Amino acid sequence: MNQTAYLVTEIEFDYDDGNNMESYPISYDDQVANRDSALGVWYAFDEEHLIDKISDTIGWCISSIDFTTDLIHPLTSIK
Repeated sequence: MNQTAYLVTEIEFDYDDGNNMESYPISYDDQVANRDSALGVWYAFDEEHLIDKISDTIGWCISSIDFTTDLIHPLTSIK
């Protein structure tokens, strides 16, 4: 099975979830850094794999996510 390219355009993490991998409160700057790290192109087998992959990489559960497989998007276009 081939992986699909997913462009993550918006994402929010659940910083109030008690099941996260971090054991301390997270600063606003770290929240912004996590969001910025998660935006962009990710390769996954399906949508569930995408969510698991991002959560495992960033270390927080996702509360909402917007993505597309159409890589012709304002976030990827050159001006």
